Amino acid sequence: MLDMKKSFWLEFSKKQDYPKLKENIKTDILIIGGGITGILCAYELSNYYKDITIVEQNELYHTTTGYTTGKITYQHGYCYANLIKDKGMARAKDYYEANKMAFDYLVNQIKEHNIDCDLDITDAVLYAKTKAEYYDLLKERRAYEALGIDHHWGENQILPFKTYAYLKVPGQASFNVVKYLDHILGRLSDVKIYENTKVTETVDNDQEVYAITTDNYKIEAKYIINASHYPFYKGFNFYFLKVYPTIAYVAVGKVPHEELVPNGLYINSQNPIYSIRYAVRDNEKYLMLAGQSRDANQIDDFKKELSALKTFGKEELSIDEYIYEWYNQDYDSTDMIPLIGRVKSSHSYIATAFKKWGMTTSVLASIMIRDLITKKVNKYQELFNPNRSFLTFKTIKYNLKMGKTFFKTKLLKAIIDNNVKKGEGSIVKIINRKYGVYIDQDGKTYVVKPICPHMKCTLLFNNVSKTYDCPCHGSRFRYDGKCLDGPAPRDLELLDIDLKIQPLS
Repeated sequence: MLDMKKSFWLEFSKKQDYPKLKENIKTDILIIGGGITGILCAYELSNYYKDITIVEQNELYHTTTGYTTGKITYQHGYCYANLIKDKGMARAKDYYEANKMAFDYLVNQIKEHNIDCDLDITDAVLYAKTKAEYYDLLKERRAYEALGIDHHWGENQILPFKTYAYLKVPGQASFNVVKYLDHILGRLSDVKIYENTKVTETVDNDQEVYAITTDNYKIEAKYIINASHYPFYKGFNFYFLKVYPTIAYVAVGKVPHEELVPNGLYINSQNPIYSIRYAVRDNEKYLMLAGQSRDANQIDDFKKELSALKTFGKEELSIDEYIYEWYNQDYDSTDMIPLIGRVKSSHSYIATAFKKWGMTTSVLASIMIRDLITKKVNKYQELFNPNRSFLTFKTIKYNLKMGKTFFKTKLLKAIIDNNVKKGEGSIVKIINRKYGVYIDQDGKTYVVKPICPHMKCTLLFNNVSKTYDCPCHGSRFRYDGKCLDGPAPRDLELLDIDLKIQPLS
Protein backbone atom coordinates (compact mmCIF):
# COMPACT_ATOMS: atom_id res chain seq x y z
CA MET A 1 0.00 0.00 0.00
CA LEU A 2 1.29 3.46 -0.92
CA ASP A 3 2.53 5.39 2.13
CA MET A 4 2.32 9.17 1.75
CA LYS A 5 3.31 10.03 5.33
CA LYS A 6 6.47 8.07 6.00
CA SER A 7 9.56 7.76 3.91
CA PHE A 8 11.17 4.51 2.85
CA TRP A 9 13.87 5.08 5.50
CA LEU A 10 11.66 5.82 8.47
CA GLU A 11 10.15 2.34 8.30
CA PHE A 12 13.54 1.11 9.55
CA SER A 13 13.59 3.37 12.61
CA LYS A 14 14.25 1.70 15.94
CA LYS A 15 14.84 4.84 17.95
CA GLN A 16 13.14 5.21 21.31
CA ASP A 17 10.71 7.98 22.15
CA TYR A 18 12.27 10.85 24.07
CA PRO A 19 10.46 13.13 26.55
CA LYS A 20 9.45 16.73 26.08
CA LEU A 21 11.40 19.27 28.11
CA LYS A 22 9.34 20.29 31.16
CA GLU A 23 11.83 22.18 33.33
CA ASN A 24 14.66 24.69 33.27
CA ILE A 25 18.03 23.01 32.73
CA LYS A 26 21.74 23.77 32.40
CA THR A 27 24.11 22.07 29.98
CA ASP A 28 27.56 22.54 28.47
CA ILE A 29 26.51 22.04 24.84
CA LEU A 30 22.98 22.75 23.63
CA ILE A 31 22.23 21.40 20.15
CA ILE A 32 19.02 22.67 18.56
CA GLY A 33 17.92 20.15 15.94
CA GLY A 34 17.89 16.36 15.95
CA GLY A 35 18.63 15.56 12.33
CA ILE A 36 21.87 14.05 11.08
CA THR A 37 23.82 17.28 11.71
CA GLY A 38 22.69 17.70 15.31
CA ILE A 39 23.22 14.02 16.15
CA LEU A 40 26.70 13.99 14.61
CA CYS A 41 27.65 17.22 16.42
CA ALA A 42 26.75 15.48 19.69
CA TYR A 43 28.78 12.45 18.65
CA GLU A 44 31.88 14.46 17.72
CA LEU A 45 31.78 16.54 20.91
CA SER A 46 31.02 13.64 23.26
CA ASN A 47 34.74 12.96 23.71
CA TYR A 48 35.27 16.52 24.97
CA TYR A 49 32.08 17.32 26.90
CA LYS A 50 29.99 15.01 29.07
CA ASP A 51 27.01 17.33 29.47
CA ILE A 52 25.41 17.60 26.02
CA THR A 53 21.72 18.21 25.28
CA ILE A 54 19.78 17.84 22.01
CA VAL A 55 16.35 19.44 21.64
CA GLU A 56 14.19 18.64 18.60
CA GLN A 57 10.88 20.31 17.81
CA ASN A 58 9.51 17.14 16.19
CA GLU A 59 11.02 13.64 16.39
CA LEU A 60 14.70 12.91 15.83
CA TYR A 61 15.56 12.66 12.12
CA HIS A 62 11.86 12.73 11.10
CA THR A 63 11.94 15.85 8.92
CA THR A 64 14.60 16.56 6.26
CA THR A 65 17.05 13.81 7.29
CA GLY A 66 14.44 11.05 7.19
CA TYR A 67 13.37 12.09 3.69
CA THR A 68 16.77 12.18 2.02
CA THR A 69 17.91 9.96 -0.85
CA GLY A 70 20.92 8.82 1.20
CA LYS A 71 23.67 9.55 -1.35
CA ILE A 72 27.19 9.93 0.05
CA THR A 73 29.20 11.75 -2.59
CA TYR A 74 31.22 14.84 -3.36
CA GLN A 75 29.76 14.94 -6.87
CA HIS A 76 27.13 17.53 -5.98
CA GLY A 77 25.38 17.65 -9.32
CA TYR A 78 26.59 20.38 -11.65
CA CYS A 79 28.53 22.61 -9.26
CA TYR A 80 32.31 22.76 -9.68
CA ALA A 81 32.32 24.73 -12.93
CA ASN A 82 30.11 27.36 -11.28
CA LEU A 83 32.23 27.40 -8.13
CA ILE A 84 35.38 28.06 -10.15
CA LYS A 85 33.61 30.77 -12.14
CA ASP A 86 32.07 32.56 -9.13
CA LYS A 87 34.50 31.77 -6.29
CA GLY A 88 37.79 31.07 -7.98
CA MET A 89 39.95 27.97 -8.24
CA ALA A 90 41.22 28.01 -4.65
CA ARG A 91 37.74 28.17 -3.09
CA ALA A 92 36.38 25.52 -5.46
CA LYS A 93 39.26 23.22 -4.53
CA ASP A 94 38.60 23.79 -0.82
CA TYR A 95 34.94 22.89 -1.35
CA TYR A 96 35.92 19.66 -3.10
CA GLU A 97 38.56 18.71 -0.55
CA ALA A 98 36.27 19.47 2.39
CA ASN A 99 33.52 17.24 1.04
CA LYS A 100 35.98 14.51 0.06
CA MET A 101 37.36 14.58 3.60
CA ALA A 102 33.83 14.23 4.97
CA PHE A 103 33.07 11.42 2.51
CA ASP A 104 36.19 9.47 3.52
CA TYR A 105 35.49 10.07 7.21
CA LEU A 106 31.91 8.77 7.01
CA VAL A 107 32.62 5.72 4.87
CA ASN A 108 35.65 4.74 6.97
CA GLN A 109 33.62 5.17 10.16
CA ILE A 110 30.90 2.86 8.84
CA LYS A 111 33.47 0.24 7.85
CA GLU A 112 35.60 0.45 11.00
CA HIS A 113 32.63 0.18 13.36
CA ASN A 114 30.89 -2.39 11.16
CA ILE A 115 27.71 -0.31 11.14
CA ASP A 116 24.81 -2.18 9.55
CA CYS A 117 23.36 0.54 7.31
CA ASP A 118 23.33 -1.01 3.81
CA LEU A 119 26.47 0.80 2.70
CA ASP A 120 26.92 0.39 -1.07
CA ILE A 121 30.13 1.55 -2.76
CA THR A 122 29.24 2.54 -6.30
CA ASP A 123 29.73 5.22 -8.97
CA ALA A 124 28.19 8.69 -8.93
CA VAL A 125 27.13 9.73 -12.42
CA LEU A 126 26.23 13.16 -13.74
CA TYR A 127 24.41 12.58 -17.03
CA ALA A 128 23.20 14.80 -19.87
CA LYS A 129 19.58 14.31 -20.86
CA THR A 130 19.63 17.21 -23.34
CA LYS A 131 22.13 18.96 -25.61
CA ALA A 132 22.25 21.89 -23.19
CA GLU A 133 23.23 19.49 -20.42
CA TYR A 134 25.90 18.00 -22.66
CA TYR A 135 27.65 21.38 -22.68
CA ASP A 136 27.23 21.58 -18.88
CA LEU A 137 29.05 18.28 -18.59
CA LEU A 138 31.88 19.48 -20.82
CA LYS A 139 32.40 22.46 -18.49
CA GLU A 140 32.15 20.26 -15.42
CA ARG A 141 34.67 17.84 -16.92
CA ARG A 142 37.16 20.68 -17.37
CA ALA A 143 36.53 21.69 -13.75
CA TYR A 144 37.22 18.12 -12.58
CA GLU A 145 40.48 18.11 -14.53
CA ALA A 146 41.53 21.43 -13.00
CA LEU A 147 40.65 20.33 -9.47
CA GLY A 148 42.14 16.85 -9.76
CA ILE A 149 38.85 14.99 -9.25
CA ASP A 150 39.11 11.37 -10.39
CA HIS A 151 36.53 10.82 -13.13
CA HIS A 152 35.57 8.99 -16.31
CA TRP A 153 33.89 10.56 -19.35
CA GLY A 154 31.61 8.56 -21.60
CA GLU A 155 29.19 9.11 -24.46
CA ASN A 156 27.81 5.60 -24.76
CA GLN A 157 24.29 4.82 -23.60
CA ILE A 158 24.18 3.74 -19.94
CA LEU A 159 20.56 4.51 -19.02
CA PRO A 160 17.38 3.15 -20.62
CA PHE A 161 16.48 6.58 -22.02
CA LYS A 162 18.33 8.90 -24.38
CA THR A 163 21.43 10.52 -22.88
CA TYR A 164 24.18 12.50 -24.60
CA ALA A 165 27.10 11.93 -22.23
CA TYR A 166 27.99 11.14 -18.64
CA LEU A 167 30.63 12.15 -16.11
CA LYS A 168 31.35 9.36 -13.64
CA VAL A 169 33.12 9.61 -10.27
CA PRO A 170 34.09 6.14 -9.03
CA GLY A 171 34.04 4.90 -5.45
CA GLN A 172 31.12 6.93 -4.13
CA ALA A 173 28.42 5.47 -1.85
CA SER A 174 24.84 5.26 -0.64
CA PHE A 175 23.43 4.06 2.65
CA ASN A 176 20.37 3.79 4.90
CA VAL A 177 20.62 6.99 6.94
CA VAL A 178 18.14 5.84 9.60
CA LYS A 179 20.01 2.60 10.32
CA TYR A 180 23.21 4.63 10.54
CA LEU A 181 21.78 7.20 12.95
CA ASP A 182 20.21 4.53 15.15
CA HIS A 183 23.71 3.13 15.61
CA ILE A 184 25.14 6.57 16.42
CA LEU A 185 22.34 7.21 18.93
CA GLY A 186 23.23 3.94 20.62
CA ARG A 187 26.67 5.41 21.31
CA LEU A 188 25.24 8.60 22.88
CA SER A 189 23.85 7.16 26.11
CA ASP A 190 25.09 10.13 28.15
CA VAL A 191 23.50 12.74 25.89
CA LYS A 192 20.20 14.19 27.12
CA ILE A 193 17.60 14.27 24.33
CA TYR A 194 14.22 16.02 24.27
CA GLU A 195 11.70 15.70 21.44
CA ASN A 196 8.66 17.90 20.69
CA THR A 197 10.59 20.79 22.23
CA LYS A 198 10.75 23.91 20.09
CA VAL A 199 13.22 26.69 20.82
CA THR A 200 11.90 30.14 19.91
CA GLU A 201 14.72 32.37 21.10
CA THR A 202 18.43 32.24 21.84
CA VAL A 203 20.39 34.82 23.80
CA ASP A 204 24.17 35.05 23.61
CA ASN A 205 25.98 37.96 25.22
CA ASP A 206 28.86 38.64 27.59
CA GLN A 207 26.76 37.76 30.63
CA GLU A 208 24.82 34.65 29.61
CA VAL A 209 24.06 32.11 26.89
CA TYR A 210 20.64 30.47 26.89
CA ALA A 211 17.62 29.38 24.87
CA ILE A 212 13.89 29.70 25.55
CA THR A 213 11.31 27.10 24.47
CA THR A 214 7.69 27.62 23.45
CA ASP A 215 6.67 26.51 26.96
CA ASN A 216 8.95 29.23 28.38
CA TYR A 217 11.56 26.88 29.80
CA LYS A 218 15.12 28.16 29.92
CA ILE A 219 18.15 26.15 28.79
CA GLU A 220 21.43 27.66 29.96
CA ALA A 221 24.54 26.56 28.07
CA LYS A 222 28.20 27.29 27.46
CA TYR A 223 27.73 26.81 23.71
CA ILE A 224 24.69 26.66 21.44
CA ILE A 225 24.74 24.83 18.10
CA ASN A 226 21.83 25.65 15.79
CA ALA A 227 21.41 22.60 13.57
CA SER A 228 17.69 23.10 13.11
CA HIS A 229 17.67 23.37 9.32
CA TYR A 230 16.73 27.05 9.48
CA PRO A 231 19.05 29.17 11.67
CA PHE A 232 17.85 31.77 14.13
CA TYR A 233 19.94 33.96 16.38
CA LYS A 234 18.65 36.99 18.23
CA GLY A 235 21.71 39.14 17.67
CA PHE A 236 21.73 38.65 13.89
CA ASN A 237 18.46 37.20 12.74
CA PHE A 238 18.67 38.00 9.03
CA TYR A 239 19.56 34.58 7.68
CA PHE A 240 16.35 34.58 5.66
CA LEU A 241 18.20 37.06 3.41
CA LYS A 242 21.08 34.60 2.91
CA VAL A 243 19.33 31.25 2.58
CA TYR A 244 16.28 30.20 0.65
CA PRO A 245 14.06 27.09 0.65
CA THR A 246 14.08 24.61 -2.21
CA ILE A 247 11.85 21.59 -2.68
CA ALA A 248 11.97 18.20 -4.35
CA TYR A 249 9.92 15.01 -4.55
CA VAL A 250 10.82 11.36 -4.11
CA ALA A 251 9.01 8.26 -5.33
CA VAL A 252 10.11 4.69 -4.59
CA GLY A 253 8.98 1.99 -6.98
CA LYS A 254 9.39 -1.68 -7.58
CA VAL A 255 12.19 -2.62 -9.95
CA PRO A 256 10.95 -4.01 -13.28
CA HIS A 257 11.49 -7.69 -13.92
CA GLU A 258 14.57 -6.78 -15.95
CA GLU A 259 16.95 -4.34 -14.25
CA LEU A 260 17.35 -1.59 -16.83
CA VAL A 261 19.54 0.73 -14.72
CA PRO A 262 23.13 -0.23 -13.83
CA ASN A 263 23.95 0.22 -10.15
CA GLY A 264 24.98 3.81 -9.46
CA LEU A 265 23.94 7.25 -8.25
CA TYR A 266 22.56 9.20 -11.20
CA ILE A 267 21.54 12.84 -11.57
CA ASN A 268 21.32 15.29 -14.47
CA SER A 269 22.31 18.97 -14.49
CA GLN A 270 19.23 21.02 -15.41
CA ASN A 271 15.54 21.07 -14.52
CA PRO A 272 13.62 18.92 -14.55
CA ILE A 273 16.09 17.07 -12.33
CA TYR A 274 15.89 13.27 -12.20
CA SER A 275 17.99 11.55 -9.54
CA ILE A 276 18.08 7.73 -9.61
CA ARG A 277 19.47 5.13 -7.23
CA TYR A 278 18.64 1.68 -5.87
CA ALA A 279 17.53 1.02 -2.29
CA VAL A 280 17.22 -2.33 -0.55
CA ARG A 281 14.69 -3.71 1.93
CA ASP A 282 14.37 -7.35 2.99
CA ASN A 283 16.84 -8.31 0.23
CA GLU A 284 14.56 -6.77 -2.41
CA LYS A 285 15.74 -3.89 -4.58
CA TYR A 286 13.69 -0.78 -5.28
CA LEU A 287 14.30 2.21 -7.52
CA MET A 288 14.37 5.56 -5.72
CA LEU A 289 13.55 8.41 -8.06
CA ALA A 290 13.89 12.03 -6.92
CA GLY A 291 13.47 15.34 -8.68
CA GLN A 292 11.14 18.07 -9.97
CA SER A 293 13.32 20.37 -7.85
CA ARG A 294 12.57 24.07 -7.66
CA ASP A 295 12.75 27.10 -5.38
CA ALA A 296 9.84 27.13 -2.93
CA ASN A 297 8.75 30.59 -4.09
CA GLN A 298 7.91 29.27 -7.57
CA ILE A 299 4.32 28.49 -6.69
CA ASP A 300 3.00 25.42 -8.45
CA ASP A 301 0.71 22.41 -7.98
CA PHE A 302 2.39 19.94 -5.63
CA LYS A 303 0.44 16.89 -6.79
CA LYS A 304 1.01 17.78 -10.43
CA GLU A 305 4.77 17.97 -9.89
CA LEU A 306 4.88 14.64 -8.07
CA SER A 307 2.79 13.09 -10.84
CA ALA A 308 5.29 14.35 -13.43
CA LEU A 309 8.11 12.63 -11.55
CA LYS A 310 6.19 9.35 -11.40
CA THR A 311 5.26 9.59 -15.07
CA PHE A 312 8.94 9.91 -15.95
CA GLY A 313 9.66 6.79 -13.89
CA LYS A 314 6.93 4.84 -15.64
CA GLU A 315 7.77 5.93 -19.18
CA GLU A 316 11.57 5.89 -18.97
CA LEU A 317 12.35 3.35 -16.21
CA SER A 318 9.31 1.03 -16.52
CA ILE A 319 8.23 1.57 -12.90
CA ASP A 320 4.64 0.34 -12.78
CA GLU A 321 4.08 0.43 -9.02
CA TYR A 322 5.18 2.94 -6.39
CA ILE A 323 5.24 1.99 -2.72
CA TYR A 324 6.36 5.34 -1.24
CA GLU A 325 6.19 8.93 -2.34
CA TRP A 326 7.05 12.06 -0.42
CA TYR A 327 7.98 15.72 -0.49
CA ASN A 328 11.15 17.20 0.98
CA GLN A 329 12.49 20.67 1.57
CA ASP A 330 16.02 21.92 2.06
CA TYR A 331 17.78 25.27 2.09
CA ASP A 332 20.39 26.67 -0.27
CA SER A 333 22.56 29.75 0.18
CA THR A 334 22.52 32.64 -2.23
CA ASP A 335 26.25 32.18 -2.93
CA MET A 336 26.24 28.35 -3.34
CA ILE A 337 28.29 27.66 -0.19
CA PRO A 338 26.71 26.24 3.00
CA LEU A 339 26.83 28.30 6.20
CA ILE A 340 28.86 26.48 8.85
CA GLY A 341 30.64 27.99 11.82
CA ARG A 342 30.56 30.48 14.64
CA VAL A 343 28.13 33.38 14.58
CA LYS A 344 30.23 36.53 14.97
CA SER A 345 32.36 36.54 18.15
CA SER A 346 29.88 34.55 20.18
CA HIS A 347 29.23 31.17 21.77
CA SER A 348 26.73 30.24 19.06
CA TYR A 349 27.31 28.10 15.98
CA ILE A 350 25.16 27.29 12.97
CA ALA A 351 25.06 24.78 10.12
CA THR A 352 22.59 25.20 7.28
CA ALA A 353 21.99 25.57 3.52
CA PHE A 354 23.33 22.17 2.46
CA LYS A 355 21.48 22.43 -0.89
CA LYS A 356 20.24 18.80 -0.84
CA TRP A 357 23.73 17.33 -0.34
CA GLY A 358 23.51 16.94 3.41
CA MET A 359 25.14 13.57 3.91
CA THR A 360 28.72 14.74 3.38
CA THR A 361 28.00 18.32 4.45
CA SER A 362 26.50 17.27 7.80
CA VAL A 363 29.63 15.26 8.58
CA LEU A 364 31.77 18.23 7.55
CA ALA A 365 29.70 20.54 9.78
CA SER A 366 30.05 18.29 12.82
CA ILE A 367 33.84 18.13 12.39
CA MET A 368 34.20 21.87 11.79
CA ILE A 369 32.04 22.85 14.77
CA ARG A 370 33.86 20.34 16.98
CA ASP A 371 37.17 21.92 15.99
CA LEU A 372 35.94 25.47 16.54
CA ILE A 373 34.50 24.75 20.00
CA THR A 374 37.63 22.86 21.08
CA LYS A 375 39.81 25.73 19.83
CA LYS A 376 41.39 23.87 16.93
CA VAL A 377 42.09 25.48 13.58
CA ASN A 378 40.00 24.07 10.74
CA LYS A 379 41.33 24.85 7.27
CA TYR A 380 37.83 25.20 5.82
CA GLN A 381 36.36 27.61 8.37
CA GLU A 382 36.79 30.69 6.19
CA LEU A 383 35.13 29.12 3.14
CA PHE A 384 31.99 28.22 5.09
CA ASN A 385 32.06 31.20 7.47
CA PRO A 386 28.39 32.20 8.08
CA ASN A 387 29.41 35.84 8.62
CA ARG A 388 30.91 36.25 5.15
CA SER A 389 29.65 38.94 2.80
CA PHE A 390 26.57 38.01 0.78
CA LEU A 391 26.40 41.09 -1.41
CA THR A 392 26.10 39.09 -4.62
CA PHE A 393 23.83 39.66 -7.59
CA LYS A 394 21.94 36.46 -6.74
CA THR A 395 21.37 37.61 -3.14
CA ILE A 396 19.97 40.95 -4.26
CA LYS A 397 17.88 39.37 -7.01
CA TYR A 398 16.42 36.73 -4.72
CA ASN A 399 15.47 39.14 -1.97
CA LEU A 400 13.91 41.58 -4.43
CA LYS A 401 11.66 38.68 -5.48
CA MET A 402 10.49 38.19 -1.89
CA GLY A 403 8.24 41.25 -2.04
CA LYS A 404 6.72 39.92 -5.25
CA THR A 405 6.25 36.48 -3.70
CA PHE A 406 4.54 38.03 -0.65
CA PHE A 407 1.96 39.85 -2.78
CA LYS A 408 1.58 36.83 -5.04
CA THR A 409 0.51 34.70 -2.06
CA LYS A 410 -2.11 37.30 -1.16
CA LEU A 411 -3.61 37.07 -4.64
CA LEU A 412 -3.80 33.26 -4.77
CA LYS A 413 -7.26 32.04 -5.59
CA ALA A 414 -9.15 30.14 -2.91
CA ILE A 415 -11.90 27.57 -3.37
CA ILE A 416 -15.27 29.29 -3.47
CA ASP A 417 -17.67 26.33 -3.35
CA ASN A 418 -16.16 25.14 -0.04
CA ASN A 419 -15.84 21.52 -1.11
CA VAL A 420 -12.85 19.69 0.33
CA LYS A 421 -12.17 15.99 -0.17
CA LYS A 422 -11.56 13.66 2.77
CA GLY A 423 -7.85 13.21 3.36
CA GLU A 424 -7.06 16.53 1.69
CA GLY A 425 -6.83 20.19 2.52
CA SER A 426 -7.24 23.55 0.87
CA ILE A 427 -7.44 27.28 1.38
CA VAL A 428 -11.11 28.28 1.34
CA LYS A 429 -12.64 31.73 1.20
CA ILE A 430 -15.76 32.54 3.19
CA ILE A 431 -17.16 36.07 3.45
CA ASN A 432 -13.89 37.52 2.14
CA ARG A 433 -11.79 35.65 4.70
CA LYS A 434 -9.37 32.82 3.94
CA TYR A 435 -9.16 29.73 6.09
CA GLY A 436 -6.94 26.69 5.93
CA VAL A 437 -9.11 23.57 6.02
CA TYR A 438 -8.09 19.93 6.28
CA ILE A 439 -10.56 17.05 6.57
CA ASP A 440 -9.24 13.67 7.67
CA GLN A 441 -10.48 10.29 6.44
CA ASP A 442 -12.94 10.10 9.34
CA GLY A 443 -14.48 13.43 8.40
CA LYS A 444 -12.94 15.47 11.22
CA THR A 445 -12.25 19.05 10.13
CA TYR A 446 -9.19 21.10 11.16
CA VAL A 447 -9.33 24.87 10.55
CA VAL A 448 -6.41 27.30 10.84
CA LYS A 449 -5.68 30.86 9.78
CA PRO A 450 -3.32 30.33 6.79
CA ILE A 451 -0.92 33.18 7.57
CA CYS A 452 2.73 32.46 8.41
CA PRO A 453 3.68 33.90 11.83
CA HIS A 454 7.16 34.75 10.51
CA MET A 455 6.46 37.57 8.03
CA LYS A 456 2.75 37.14 7.30
CA CYS A 457 2.93 35.45 3.90
CA THR A 458 -0.17 33.48 2.97
CA LEU A 459 0.40 29.74 3.21
CA LEU A 460 -0.26 27.08 0.57
CA PHE A 461 -1.74 23.69 1.38
CA ASN A 462 0.49 20.84 0.21
CA ASN A 463 -1.64 17.76 -0.45
CA VAL A 464 1.46 15.58 -0.93
CA SER A 465 2.78 16.08 2.63
CA LYS A 466 -0.50 17.31 4.23
CA THR A 467 1.20 20.50 5.38
CA TYR A 468 0.78 24.25 5.09
CA ASP A 469 3.90 25.59 3.36
CA CYS A 470 5.22 29.14 3.22
CA PRO A 471 6.64 29.99 -0.23
CA CYS A 472 8.49 33.03 1.17
CA HIS A 473 10.94 31.58 3.71
CA GLY A 474 10.06 27.92 4.01
CA SER A 475 8.11 27.56 7.26
CA ARG A 476 5.98 24.42 7.25
CA PHE A 477 3.07 23.44 9.45
CA ARG A 478 1.21 20.18 9.94
CA TYR A 479 -2.49 20.18 9.01
CA ASP A 480 -3.38 20.79 12.68
CA GLY A 481 -1.12 23.86 12.82
CA LYS A 482 2.00 22.41 14.48
CA CYS A 483 5.16 24.10 13.19
CA LEU A 484 7.49 21.53 11.61
CA ASP A 485 10.23 23.62 10.06
CA GLY A 486 11.47 27.07 9.16
CA PRO A 487 11.72 30.47 10.84
CA ALA A 488 8.13 30.68 12.13
CA PRO A 489 8.30 31.35 15.90
CA ARG A 490 5.10 29.51 16.79
CA ASP A 491 2.37 27.11 15.65
CA LEU A 492 -0.70 28.14 13.71
CA GLU A 493 -3.74 28.60 15.90
CA LEU A 494 -6.26 25.79 15.54
CA LEU A 495 -9.60 27.59 15.21
CA ASP A 496 -12.73 26.36 16.96
CA ILE A 497 -15.09 27.30 14.16
CA ASP A 498 -17.66 25.44 12.08
CA LEU A 499 -17.40 26.53 8.45
CA LYS A 500 -20.27 24.23 7.40
CA ILE A 501 -18.06 22.48 4.86
CA GLN A 502 -19.37 19.19 3.54
CA PRO A 503 -16.50 16.81 2.84
CA LEU A 504 -16.37 15.08 -0.52
CA SER A 505 -15.65 11.38 -0.50
